[in-house]
Amino acid sequence: LGTEPQITKQAQELIEQFMEKRNKGDLATDQLLNAIYLMTRESAPTGQEKEQLIEQLLKYLTSSEDG
Repeated sequence: LGTEPQITKQAQELIEQFMEKRNKGDLATDQLLNAIYLMTRESAPTGQEKEQLIEQLLKYLTSSEDG
């Protein structure tokens, strides 16, 4: 697990990404909380896997995509 400042930085980056996306479509706060929880865990994914998971977690609620 990272240090507290690292975790805070990761969470802040996710919050900023969430806020930007929320201005363009419907997102639920639970999506953000899930992303923060999963990305700040000891076994959090990295690299491309991390980016793909964040993309899935922060998918617009009105999206018709199945992926």
